[in-house]
Amino acid sequence: MQRSISKLESWLAEGHKVIASLAPSYLAEFEENAGKVAGALKKLGFYGIEETITVLPDIVEARERAAGYSRKPIIYNSCPVVWGLIDSHYPGLKKYLLNIPSPMVLHGRRLKERFPGAKTVFIGPCEAKKWEEVRFYKTQYVDLVITFKELRQILTGQKIDMQNSSETKFLSEPPIWVETGILSFFKSGLKNVSNFLENFDADSMASYGMELLACEGGCINGPGMTTAEPVEKRIGIYCERIMVKGKANRTKS
Repeated sequence: MQRSISKLESWLAEGHKVIASLAPSYLAEFEENAGKVAGALKKLGFYGIEETITVLPDIVEARERAAGYSRKPIIYNSCPVVWGLIDSHYPGLKKYLLNIPSPMVLHGRRLKERFPGAKTVFIGPCEAKKWEEVRFYKTQYVDLVITFKELRQILTGQKIDMQNSSETKFLSEPPIWVETGILSFFKSGLKNVSNFLENFDADSMASYGMELLACEGGCINGPGMTTAEPVEKRIGIYCERIMVKGKANRTKS
């Protein structure tokens, strides 16, 4: 944890152009509105902030295209823990993994294209994202991964109060429908996913895509979250904040 924190603090202190890719579950992690979250990151020294799910329309299009051509079930590769589980324990199922970048990786690539020379930092609820690119991809587009827990530690160390931060705009605003993406999955929880993979029968399945997530209830319940609220409460909070965010964006436009 401390190594990631030190590296980010060093980049910011040295004046590097650092871009944050912010996972959507930040709406369930922080009590403050989206603008204040972005404002705190800006005050910390980030050059710009954008939500990871900005690339979700492209991900969805690629998944739909693959499903249209496939005659077998498809397992999405968003969750590195599930990917690793298949890779190490169920290698016979690797042929069902969809070979497209995960949202984090695709967004990192897009940010690198738009901001040459910039450092890209993914901020989210997942510890496994720290090793995802190194293990599964030939090229690394995300320079650093920190969790919400680590971000809170950095903000505390820099004496930045998110509640009192000025509201800042994101680099872009994704269509509001993509915000519900993290609530859509086929199976969640490592035990449920493992049981499903253990009894995987492609012949009895239709050719559709499946999102399998290691954390019970999905990424909103990742180990890098600090909220103590139960999953059901987090989902309710998240949905409420999506509506507030959407209304605010419509008012601005």
